[in-house]
Amino acid sequence: MRLVKDIHHLNKLINEVKEKSQIVTTNFFLLPNRINDYIYERRLYFNDDPNSLIFFCEEADFFYLYFFLVDSENQENFSWLNHLQKPVIIDLISNEKSKSPILDSVENYWISNGFKHFRLNRRMAADRTSIKTDANRDNKHSGDPYHVHYAKKIDAPEVLKLWCNNLDRYTAPFPNLDDLAILIQNSQVIGGYNMDNQLAAALQFSQIHHLSTIEYLAVNPDYRRKGFAQLLLNFYFSKSDNIKKFYLWVNEINVPAIRLYKSNGYYFDGKINRQLRYP
Repeated sequence: MRLVKDIHHLNKLINEVKEKSQIVTTNFFLLPNRINDYIYERRLYFNDDPNSLIFFCEEADFFYLYFFLVDSENQENFSWLNHLQKPVIIDLISNEKSKSPILDSVENYWISNGFKHFRLNRRMAADRTSIKTDANRDNKHSGDPYHVHYAKKIDAPEVLKLWCNNLDRYTAPFPNLDDLAILIQNSQVIGGYNMDNQLAAALQFSQIHHLSTIEYLAVNPDYRRKGFAQLLLNFYFSKSDNIKKFYLWVNEINVPAIRLYKSNGYYFDGKINRQLRYP
């Protein structure tokens, strides 16, 4: 496993594997700014052989694996993955209604090489017009001593602790404290607080133009079923007047979360992510 030196090195590697065949299967769809971050922070590695080019993006708790496969029928030896000392996660994103035989073949390829099914996440979407009107206002439960507002930098350690203790750390990488402080400074983290002003819930979202995605939402177990998640969503929607489309990913077995999101106007849009994990 070798380090990707720069963007020119990355493009050279990809072009070389594409020249080997007219049909190359890949899950490498990273946004340019994310690629640049990985390269700049020296967290993007690669391994190549005659039939594949594999990239590893290192996170705090795991590696993402992105591949270019020339022949997904060819069996290879990936025992060297055992030396990485972190789990390896593969995202296989597709449209549920038009799943291709090629994707089935790729999934079987990785399963036969030691990966296992980890989670099935489904994407939910909401249009501005589908968001429930009553969710655009109330940011406080009448009679309850709870309140919601943008998180402050001082909250960063507690926000990160809340997410680490209540969300799966292998589904998506948590930001480090420095990155979280920047998200808070950019008003992308919303906190829910009890009567003693202690953090009880937190939501983080991203925004690209008129699209917004909820990245993390967690509630302290001691404060669940008290309306905190709804309060966070209410505040989020009330500050998103310029957003035309809302997105989020949810584990298909998380029935309470799915029920909550549907009650706020979200619906499944057909995108699914079948995550694989090694070991």
